Amino acid sequence: IFRTLVVLANHQLQRGTIVSTKNTLKIAVNGGFIEITELQLEGKKRMDVTALLNGFQINQYQLTD
Repeated sequence: IFRTLVVLANHQLQRGTIVSTKNTLKIAVNGGFIEITELQLEGKKRMDVTALLNGFQINQYQLTD
C-alpha cells in the first residue's frame, strides 16, 4: 500500500470490514474508513485502486484479528 486517505464517517460496520465499489476500496475503522488509493500487488506494477478494481471484484469482506 503506497497511498491512503482517512475518511471520517459514522457507520455500523465492524472494524476491519473491507468495502469496495467500482472505484473505491475502504477498510472500516473506528470513526470512519481508511481508503486505499494506490497499491502494488506482488510481482505487478504500482497502480491506483481504480486500475486494480477494473481487474478484480472485491465484495464486502471481514478481516479477523
